[in-house]
Amino acid sequence: MLLRLNKKISIDIFFVIILVSQYFLPSTYIFLFGLFYLIFKYFIIKRYKNVYVDFPLKILFFIVIYTGFIGLINIANLYIGYKDYFRDLFYFISPIVFYLIGQMMFRDNDGHNEVVASIWISGLILSVICIVNSLINISTIFNGSVQTWRSTIGNGYYETTLSIIFTIYFLKNKTISNSIAFFSLLINGFIFLITFSRTNIIVLFVFAIVMLVLIKDSLKSIKWGLIIFGLLSVSYFILSMFDQNTVLGEFYYKISNSLDEMSTKSDWTEYSNIVRNWRGYESSCAMDQWNNYSGFNKIFGFGLGERIYVGEPGALVYKNAVGDEYKYLPVLHNGYSTMMIKGGIFGVFLYILVICSIFVTGCMLMKNKNYYYGKILISISILIFILSFFVCGIYKDNNMLQIVVLLGCCSECKRKNYKKTGSDENGIHKVFF
Repeated sequence: MLLRLNKKISIDIFFVIILVSQYFLPSTYIFLFGLFYLIFKYFIIKRYKNVYVDFPLKILFFIVIYTGFIGLINIANLYIGYKDYFRDLFYFISPIVFYLIGQMMFRDNDGHNEVVASIWISGLILSVICIVNSLINISTIFNGSVQTWRSTIGNGYYETTLSIIFTIYFLKNKTISNSIAFFSLLINGFIFLITFSRTNIIVLFVFAIVMLVLIKDSLKSIKWGLIIFGLLSVSYFILSMFDQNTVLGEFYYKISNSLDEMSTKSDWTEYSNIVRNWRGYESSCAMDQWNNYSGFNKIFGFGLGERIYVGEPGALVYKNAVGDEYKYLPVLHNGYSTMMIKGGIFGVFLYILVICSIFVTGCMLMKNKNYYYGKILISISILIFILSFFVCGIYKDNNMLQIVVLLGCCSECKRKNYKKTGSDENGIHKVFF
C-alpha cells in the first residue's frame, strides 16, 4: 500500500513495516512477511506479467539449487538433520525474495523513489525509537562499557546510515524541504554516532566515496576525496586520545583491532585469544573442517544444513544451547568461510562472481550516463564484498535485506536502461548478463 508524502515521493507502508520490525521480530517472521508480500503482488492481484531474472539472480538461484541438492544427499545419508537443512534453505532463499521485491517496487512507481523513500523514512523511525530508548535507559548507558551501551540502545541500523545518504540526495533534487532535511540529518547523524557501529561506518564511507568522488569533475573528486580522508584521520586521532576503559577508548580499540580480530593465525590454545579474536577463531575452525573434507566436498561443499564445529568456546555464542549444540555454528561472521563449508570453492567463486557482476553493471550504467543507479550498484558491490568478511554477507537472518531490495530495484532500472539504449547487443552484456 502506497502513501504519498508529497508530489515527488511516496512510500510503501508494508515495506516500511518490514524494515522497522526486522530489528524487533524473529527473522523467520520477516521472511514470511516478505514472501507473502511477493506472492500477493505477483500471483493474487497479478499485477506483473513476468519476473526479470538477471545474471546475479540466476547465480543466486543456482547456488540454492546445487547446495540444496548436496544437502538432500547428506540428509539421506544421515549426515545432517532436517532442521539444519531448512534453516539454511531459509537463509539462502531470503536474498532472492527481497531481490524480487526490489524489482517489483521499482515497477510499482516506475522509478526508485518508492524504495529509497521507504528506506529513508524507516531510518527516521528507527532513529526516533533509538533516541526514546536511550532516554529511558540513560543511567545504564553512561555507567557501562561499549557492550552495555550497544545492548541498551542497539547495534546501529543500516537504514539510519542510508537515510543520511538519501537525505542528501533528496535535498539536492529538491524533493524535501530544507527543514525536513535538517531534521533527518540531525536525528540520523546522532544515532549513527552514538551506536558505535563499525559496519555502519563502512556503509557511510563507501557510499560517500562512490557518490562524491566518482564524478566527472576531477578537481571536485580530489577535493571530496581529501575532505573524507581528512575527516576520518582527525576522527581516528581524537579517538586514540581516550583511555581504553572509556566507551570511546574501547571503540577505538575495536576499530584498530578489526583486522587482527579476523585473522585465522593465532595461538588458539590461549582462551583469551579466542575471546578477543572470535571471528578469526571461527574462520580457523571452518578451514580445519574444510581441510578434512573429500576432494569433491572441498570443491562443491557439504551442502545446506552443514554446521561448523567450534568446540567448547561455542558457549560464548550459544549460552542457552541444549546438550552439545553450542559446539556447532550454522553460519559464521565471515560469509566466505560459511560459503566454503556449504558450497566449497565453487560456491565462493559463484558468490564473488555475483559481486563482480553487480560492479560491472554499475560501471556499464555509468558509461550509459545513468550515474545515480551506477553509483548505487558500485557501492552495493563494494559493501557486499567487504561486509561478507565481517557480518555474514547476505546469507543470514535477512541480513542486509534493505541493501538487497535496493539491488533488485537497480536491476530493474538496468533492464529498462538496456531497452532504451540497446546495450543488450554489446559484448560485455552477453558475457555478464
